[in-house]
Formats: sequence, structure tokens, C-alpha cells
Amino acid sequence: MSASDLSRKQSLAVAALLTGARQEDAAKAAGVSARQLRRWQEQEGFCAMLREGMSELLTAAGRKLLSEAGKSITTLATIRDDAEAGPGPRVRAADLILSHAFDAYERNELEQRVSELEERLQNE
Repeated sequence: MSASDLSRKQSLAVAALLTGARQEDAAKAAGVSARQLRRWQEQEGFCAMLREGMSELLTAAGRKLLSEAGKSITTLATIRDDAEAGPGPRVRAADLILSHAFDAYERNELEQRVSELEERLQNE
């Protein structure tokens, strides 16, 4: 289903929900009752468009976070290496760097293993 398959009011409701509006406010923005909005939320097409919109928002947020990651790592490394910062902030910065490095490594390893398993299953 695509956005063009939704009515104008349904599209307005999806847009409002994606901006964080409460149910009642999203219904009002779409010009429908809260009850009507609840009925739409039981329809697969409406839910699919809502999920697609949320996925797009999360993808954009993820890209933004990744673009800021380098600066954050530099900030943590600067704190870690600052002899005047005191031991608490330095240890915390070092811990965060190590923790996130390990998490990234582990996530990458799991993604590779899943990809290999999927490839094996496809070849069977």
C-alpha cells in the first residue's frame, strides 16, 4: 500500500501521529473523531503507512546520529585524555568509549553471522 491509497484525512492523521500528536489531536488534525481514528488504526493499510513513516523517521534519526558520532567520540577522547578533568569524568569517558566500541564490534559480528546463515539457507 502507498500513501496515495489513503484518503486525504487518513494521510493527515498519519502525518499528525508521526509528529507525536496524541490520538485526540491527530483525529482533530484530520477532521475526524477519535473513534474513527481508532477504526483506521485497526486497518492493515493504515497501520502499514504508519509503520513505513516511523521507519523513515528512525532511518533519518539514525543517519543524523551516525553523522554526529565522530564528534562525540572526539569529545569523549578529549575528556579521557584531559589530566585536569579529574579521575571520575576520565574513567567514565574511557568506559563509554570501550563499551560502545565493544557493542559495535559485537553487532557487526552478529550481522555477519546472520548474513552467512541466510546465505546458507538460500543455497539449500
